[in-house]
Amino acid sequence: MIASTLKKALNYLFYLFSLSCVAEGFQDLKITEIMYHPLVLGEVPSNNLEFLEMKNTGLDTLDLHDVRISSGINFLFGAKKLLYPGEFAVIVSDSNRFRMRYPEVKVDGQYTSQLANSGEAIVVSIVNDTIGHIEYSDDLPWPVLADGSGFSIVPVSEQSFADQDKAQYWRNSTQIHGSPGTNDPSPSLSFPKLWINEVLSHTDLPEVDAVELYNEGSDTIDISQWYLSDSKSNQFKYQFPFNSKIPPGEYLVVDENDFNTGPSGFRFNRSGDDVYLFSSNEPGNLTGFATGWEFDAQFNGVSFGRHTNQEGENHLVSMTELTLGSENSAPRIGPLAIVHIMYHPDFLNEEYLVVQNTTDSLINLFHAGSPDSTWKVTGIGFKFPQNSSIQADEKVVLTSLEPDYFRTKYDLDYSVQIFQYGGKMSNKGEKIGLWWYDRLDTSNTGLTFMPSVLMEVVEYQDDVPWPLEADGYGHCLSRKDPFHYGNDFSNWESNPKFPLSTSSLPQVQENSITYSFNESTLMVHNPNNWAGDLHIYSSSGKLVKQVYISKMKTEFSMKEAASGIFYSLFRSVMYQESSRFAMVK
Repeated sequence: MIASTLKKALNYLFYLFSLSCVAEGFQDLKITEIMYHPLVLGEVPSNNLEFLEMKNTGLDTLDLHDVRISSGINFLFGAKKLLYPGEFAVIVSDSNRFRMRYPEVKVDGQYTSQLANSGEAIVVSIVNDTIGHIEYSDDLPWPVLADGSGFSIVPVSEQSFADQDKAQYWRNSTQIHGSPGTNDPSPSLSFPKLWINEVLSHTDLPEVDAVELYNEGSDTIDISQWYLSDSKSNQFKYQFPFNSKIPPGEYLVVDENDFNTGPSGFRFNRSGDDVYLFSSNEPGNLTGFATGWEFDAQFNGVSFGRHTNQEGENHLVSMTELTLGSENSAPRIGPLAIVHIMYHPDFLNEEYLVVQNTTDSLINLFHAGSPDSTWKVTGIGFKFPQNSSIQADEKVVLTSLEPDYFRTKYDLDYSVQIFQYGGKMSNKGEKIGLWWYDRLDTSNTGLTFMPSVLMEVVEYQDDVPWPLEADGYGHCLSRKDPFHYGNDFSNWESNPKFPLSTSSLPQVQENSITYSFNESTLMVHNPNNWAGDLHIYSSSGKLVKQVYISKMKTEFSMKEAASGIFYSLFRSVMYQESSRFAMVK
């Protein structure tokens, strides 16, 4: 009986090991083309012409038996299917209709359901192991020409395969209808240094909406017959005239006197809109290049401008000055700034944000004409209570914890305002936005409206280049300078201490109490000779040991505890601190 049980256990372990090896061998199987919203073909609906292409990018032959595509669509390679190095597999939504458009392309299977035109997840797995995941979108920063204009999405290059879930590693196919079963040709048009550089989207006459293009490259770019639009689905709105050229390092500005004329004219919605630039040839056919932005509401006369952070990411943000036709000004900062973020606390800490008034005046956190319209923080689902205000240079705490408990835990007096939010920050990264309100207006239909304007956003990450110590190791993210751009890893550092303590206890050197081990004996080193209670917790929050220490060195047994990560909390009349340590037996 024992031998039989042992044999079953060994067989199961071997099975798990073999699954791991199988999944590892499929690291070179990549999704290389997605046609999720094709053009119709006569009376054939577009959803019957979808396809998904996969490629063996490695050097070994793969057997796709038991490889499954799931989430939005469902398909299983049920029979033996060998995919040789460099070879493609194409699965489609309707094999008969697909062959009407692509008669020469080999079809390897037909999936059930359809790819969503609005975007969705595609998961590639073998048995129970995920070997690929992509969650595409039909909106920026994903390629917008793939959403019903006839193009598919393909990787920018083979080097981008490792980051397939990121929008910047995908581009439009070079040709309309894509290239199923073959490598997509290199783009005939590529303008990585051509930008929509500044947008004035909210104006009152005599001022008018405007768009600035900037050629950051080294060659002149001819945009004659290209299109500017505020709609990705209606690209053909304003067409640039012949001889529209932008020399290197130069700008081209168009305004409503150009693009808001005729039946296809447009102006931007002050509550938020889009702006796109589409390449086209003289007959008016799209040629595959597109760039643009989505933007939110904006104050009257304030422009959005392109700002590049230290990671090389381009953001469209509010500018301090209107600079159409010249170099962009600095981003607008304040009047509130996010200055501390504890998004993934360890056992001894709690989740919180700290927001600071960066001005020298009191700020009411609601619209003067509508007191019910209070400022809000997205990413955590929070609105400031009615009649809230914040003094000059004041810092307030937002936390998911009950405020009185938070105040007691962090020893804060009532000079510090604490607000509770109902959401939760993601441990994997989150976009936290601070919003205030524009003026109250009346629409043409008589309805009143008051758009929210984004004050600032911080999109932290749990991996490099953001500080790793903030990802569950007891540190918070602390902003280096509240008067410099916040959505940039270079303006953040990790901080092991709670930044707002109002305690009167003396400040001592960090981690003045340290720990060491001799087999299962924990030695507590207390060089300042503090006397107080020491609590030791496991990583799951269980209290492992509680002792009173009063000597410079104290020893006690940890035999009852397994190896792992532990947290300590020491409190005395004069001093308190927390720490984190590992014990390996």
